[in-house]
Amino acid sequence: MPLTSAIVTALIALHSAAMADTALVPGGTIGVVRPAAAKDRGTAAMDVTTTEAVEGALLDAGFTVIPSAQNARHVARYTVTRYAKGAALAKGAKAPAIGMPGGVNGVGAGVSIALGGAKMNVGTMVETTMTLTITRRGESTPTWEGRAVTYGVTGTRDGDPAIVARKLATALTRNFGAPSGLLVSVP
Repeated sequence: MPLTSAIVTALIALHSAAMADTALVPGGTIGVVRPAAAKDRGTAAMDVTTTEAVEGALLDAGFTVIPSAQNARHVARYTVTRYAKGAALAKGAKAPAIGMPGGVNGVGAGVSIALGGAKMNVGTMVETTMTLTITRRGESTPTWEGRAVTYGVTGTRDGDPAIVARKLATALTRNFGAPSGLLVSVP
């Protein structure tokens, strides 16, 4: 039995209403909850930089970021994971120290290769994934959740943790209208 246009219109309206309930509409106040403090100084400094990147992206998306999540309408939580994925050649990478017996003056030797006149160094390829979860204050079920992933080489601009954090946070907040749970790949 074919559907009449009235039934089709009603189904579309019903679907649109259901999607509107699940989509996050930026606005109002939001507090960012930082992950547990890291033990080493480098990671702790990166956590502060990442929190600033997440707060900036939420501001740009239309939220008012306040210092206390206890008083905010929404609560944002993020996690960042970084995994070494092997070695890669990168233009402008700082030559890493490679542990070699003896090394040079007691320090590991770096590796650089000249290709076509451009100096290329070997760096570590790093996969960085950021997960952002937003809930309404007092609720445990996420209103919206997304993940973003990017790759960079240590010692390059694209591998700088502060730049990576801004890039991932911005990519995530641009997807608030998209369904929750998507993974975004960021170049």
